Amino acid sequence: EMIRGWPWLHGRCVGLGWSGRHELVAVLESGHALVWSMHGARLAEFGLGAACEAHGLLSAEVLPDALLLLGKDCRCYALHALGSEAERRLVPLADPRLFFAPAAGGA
Repeated sequence: EMIRGWPWLHGRCVGLGWSGRHELVAVLESGHALVWSMHGARLAEFGLGAACEAHGLLSAEVLPDALLLLGKDCRCYALHALGSEAERRLVPLADPRLFFAPAAGGA
């Protein structure tokens, strides 16, 4: 039995997971994040920084108080202090020198 549902009108999701505060975090291809309570109430929506918004995202990993992001420009970023708007900041990680998005495959 479904506890709660809502229509998805936000574009492509590239990462989805639970924060350390038990909030559902959806990271969008557009470089934005949406946060919901475990009961389905929308708590926040915010941009992930100019670089992520300008180029878009390929993938994201949700950690307890951070996001790991791979941009369409093949750059890696970490967003620290996910739960605190005042302390939240985007940090570019070492340039991985990628020329195309990584992929996994089997033979």
